[in-house]
Amino acid sequence: MIEYNEVDLTKSDYDAAFTEVSFLFEVLASTVKDVIGNSAPLGVSAGRSMARKIPVNLKEPSLGQVFDVLKKHFKDGFEFEANASDAGGEFKVGTCVIRDICKNQNVELGGEMCRIFHSYLGGMMAQLSGRQARVAHTQAGDICTLDVKVK
Repeated sequence: MIEYNEVDLTKSDYDAAFTEVSFLFEVLASTVKDVIGNSAPLGVSAGRSMARKIPVNLKEPSLGQVFDVLKKHFKDGFEFEANASDAGGEFKVGTCVIRDICKNQNVELGGEMCRIFHSYLGGMMAQLSGRQARVAHTQAGDICTLDVKVK
């Protein structure tokens, strides 16, 4: 016989959990900056590691195909519009859980937490495309613009 444990969670429970996770992410981001200094290598490494776990096999993909994989992968917490060329592209980010965390913790948009995530995205793009990739924000706000360069 299988027994199930079910918990009834309220919106208040979810809000409290989001606040706790936001706090933990903010502490992690500031600690990385304090201990390592430049968070980019950590973000890139984590992004490459994550991309290896995505069940997709792209043979010589275009950047547009890589963007499509990322849009699907992040669909529950992010809304991306992407334009791509062979040399790079641009992400317009509407819905963004990282932005929500920054607002929850009164942290600068485009600051350290965003930079870690941009490096993470760059690592994922590099792993999926087989090319070096760099992601940097050019505008932070209710809609963020990310500039993507690949080599």
